Amino acid sequence: MSGRILEGFEAIAKEVEAAGGGNAIVVSHGMTITTLIYLIDPKAVEELVLDNGSVTVLAYEDGVFHIEKDWGYVLS
Repeated sequence: MSGRILEGFEAIAKEVEAAGGGNAIVVSHGMTITTLIYLIDPKAVEELVLDNGSVTVLAYEDGVFHIEKDWGYVLS
């Protein structure tokens, strides 16, 4: 399962990169996001509290994901 998660997010990142870069919004289940964060940085999950409706920002550069920010629940 974790392989499919990483492959899916990498496919999105590569598509955006091929189009000249920019942002992509991906809405997903908390367990999927937590798994992706674990795959990027296992230590980040130790302190992670992923609230419903939270916003997590990742950067993708040179074929590698980086965790930018987890804002928790954001009110509009």
